[in-house]
Amino acid sequence: MKTYRLYHILWVLLFVACSKSEDTSENSTELQHSGKSSYTMLLDTGEAISSIDLEANGELLYVHAESLKVSTTSKPEIEFFGDNKWSTYTASGDCKGELQIFDFQGNTPVQLNPLKDLNDCKISVHAMLHTNSKVYLGYEYRETPKKTYYFIRSIGYNNNSSEYLDIPLDKKPVGLALANQRLFVLTLDLEQTSKNALTILDSTTDLPVHSTELDSNARKIFKGPQDQIIVSYDDHHTAINSQTLAESLTKYGTGTEPNFNSATSMNFDTSGKMYYDMPGGPHSSYPTISAVYDFDKNSAVLYAYENFMTEEERQFEYQIENTTVVSYDSTNDLILIGYKKSIQGHKGGLIRIKPAPQPKFVDNTDTDGIPYAIFVN
Repeated sequence: MKTYRLYHILWVLLFVACSKSEDTSENSTELQHSGKSSYTMLLDTGEAISSIDLEANGELLYVHAESLKVSTTSKPEIEFFGDNKWSTYTASGDCKGELQIFDFQGNTPVQLNPLKDLNDCKISVHAMLHTNSKVYLGYEYRETPKKTYYFIRSIGYNNNSSEYLDIPLDKKPVGLALANQRLFVLTLDLEQTSKNALTILDSTTDLPVHSTELDSNARKIFKGPQDQIIVSYDDHHTAINSQTLAESLTKYGTGTEPNFNSATSMNFDTSGKMYYDMPGGPHSSYPTISAVYDFDKNSAVLYAYENFMTEEERQFEYQIENTTVVSYDSTNDLILIGYKKSIQGHKGGLIRIKPAPQPKFVDNTDTDGIPYAIFVN
């Protein structure tokens, strides 16, 4: 199958806000978009991952203390966020692995032992993705010290049978993305070329339909706007049309890298803009800040704390140490920034701000735990 490449140059827009300290007082910001929305926030308490529910009504934010939907004893080794669900895989010390799928629409969590037919001590899981009926695991099985096999395991979880299918691969699976009923598997050839490749499966049959070579040193794969598949590199990214498989390459100029690779949270609005965390670098004294990337315009807007909060607010009033998660409330047109506090213990907070062109601090909510993920319902 022939593919076509288009080339773009990326220019990053750095917006510098001019908010004053009096603008951050309570009830100081009038929202143009105001309505009811709710968030489920995962919190890292140091001993477990738990959840709280918050209800937003314009400028007011309410915390529902008795709304536990998630409780795990540790951070997962592999995880995936999508469709208001959080799937996790954790290997225990006794060579067993547990997969859990938490549904934030109120359904009972799903618990599976996805590789129970194998010797888990010989297995490493490298990638995971779920749909509303299946979960996919990209894993390796080390038969001997010199012989390793690679697979995608497809597991149905909407019935009690937990039927599975193993799809063999010739390269190590390092990332998964799904669009247009196609599963895109980012692989890495460890034995010969050290190059990346893409294997595409039909998600309705779990059969391979296409494969293609990619540039080396791919860092991440994810579903972008308009069902595009984004493969991210240090100095460029490739957008793949999930239907035609046509490729479009966007190169970055020096100092304009949007840094998708290091993002731990990536959330999209209905227009296709992506809200994520990125290294502060020369733009901020904080290790990680929030950013918004527009794939249509090939531009990013960076939200350094220094641009919308005073030093006194950052260091003393809210005690911000670092950004941990970024999301977006489309009902109220607010960027949601979860952060870790600089004080001892696992303490954090949630800051809400209005986005550019008039970025403004709206409010802060302290949390008993460090924000780990935010689901906007």
